[in-house]
Parts: sequence; C-alpha cells; structure tokens
Amino acid sequence: MMSAVPLNPVEQNELVERITAGLVAGLPEGWQRLVMDYVNIGRYVSVASGVMVSDGSIQQWEPPTTVAPLFHELRHGMYMPGRGTWYSMELIIDPPAMYSVRYNRTDPPPLPQPPPAGEFALDLERYPRAAEEVPGWFAAQVPGPARS
Repeated sequence: MMSAVPLNPVEQNELVERITAGLVAGLPEGWQRLVMDYVNIGRYVSVASGVMVSDGSIQQWEPPTTVAPLFHELRHGMYMPGRGTWYSMELIIDPPAMYSVRYNRTDPPPLPQPPPAGEFALDLERYPRAAEEVPGWFAAQVPGPARS
C-alpha cells in the first residue's frame, strides 16, 4: 500500500523542471529536440529517447542516470488513492529547456518488451486502484481480482 505525501501541482512542475535540467545538461551539442518515453510498471522501467540534432537527423540517446530517481519520485508523488499513478510519460524538450509532458494513466504504454511476470501485480500493490480504475489491458496481466 502506498504511503506518501502526494506532490501538489507546483511540486510536480518543479520536479519536472529538475528532470528537464538534468536531461538538458547531458544532451549533445547542437541538439534541437528531445523526445522521451518513460515507462514504469512495478520494478520494470523502459526509457526510449531520441534527439534531433542540427542536421535534422534523429539519434538514440541515453539519459544521465542521475535523473532516474527523479522520475521515480514524480511517479510516486503523483499517486492518488483509489486512482493509482501513471504508467508512462512522454516528455518533449526544446531548447533552451522548454518542455511539454503527457502522463498516461489508462492506455497500454509503449513497451519494447513485456514486463516480467509479477510486475503488474507489484505495481498494483504499490499503487492500489479501485477496480473500476484498473484498465482492462492491465487487469488481464494480474492474477485474481485486480482491485485495491
């Protein structure tokens, strides 16, 4: 069961700004845009990111490991009792550090590989949701009743 003080919208924004600053600090010179998909289900984490550089090409890019705890803190702090938290987020950053973010609480996230067995149940244990708040695609991965 989740026990933490939730982040208010101002704190959420401040944390996204810290994530953005950490990412921008590690971007290659001449970057034009960063698009990142971050997925977290249980202990499973997937990060896919592409950087548009000055010649217009897109390059894969590994974010600095220092930002990983910030993503976890954001997801944890956005938990709402009975409603859960997001499964994935898309973060787009344009120079110098302007960002847009979209959180996904309901749809199947972009998964390059399915999470190992048990990660869906673990996620539901950590971030309980009322039965009506558990998406069908997610509930299908959890043995037994998928409810808080």
